[in-house]
Amino acid sequence: MHDILLAFLQDIAYALASIGAAFLIAFLKKKIGVAGMQKLAEQSYLIKEVVRTGVKYAEQAFQPGEKAEKAVEWIVTTLGKKGIIVTEEEIKGLVEATVREFKDEFGEDWANAVKNKEITEETKI
Repeated sequence: MHDILLAFLQDIAYALASIGAAFLIAFLKKKIGVAGMQKLAEQSYLIKEVVRTGVKYAEQAFQPGEKAEKAVEWIVTTLGKKGIIVTEEEIKGLVEATVREFKDEFGEDWANAVKNKEITEETKI
């Protein structure tokens, strides 16, 4: 009788250990998944901010014909230094979207600022 009770308790202990291990694995997967999603969200935010900064930088530092190319170059380099690898094509799309966003956000002020800058540069020549 004692042997049967001992075997029964062992079986219960094994079952509880298995269930506990399953819950532990599920918890760890969930935790790692959440951390992975947080990392992805942080990277997306960083990419967006670097693109916005790159567009602003190119607008101030370069001539109209070279702004987009220089912005893409600077953005890819900056993100690469932070360990985020993106293609130039991806960045070109983000740059165009950001420029459109700025134009929509600033409307007439954007157009007037660009026009005034071009007129000023033409008179310098």
